[in-house]
Amino acid sequence: MKHQSGFICVNFHASQGGERVINCAQWESTEHYGAMLASLDARVHMDEAATFASDVQPRLFCVAPVHPH
Repeated sequence: MKHQSGFICVNFHASQGGERVINCAQWESTEHYGAMLASLDARVHMDEAATFASDVQPRLFCVAPVHPH
């Protein structure tokens, strides 16, 4: 994904029990994300990753600032 236009970064969050993994990728815009989804190269990568994932649920989120008390 790092070669896709608009890609910023990716982080993987694994549950302590090892049963769940969240792939959190950041994109410059929803348009860049949409272009990635339309990319054949990216689709091949995502289809390959889906072969070992039992439940894939793509979602879009906004990053919100968090200010500790």
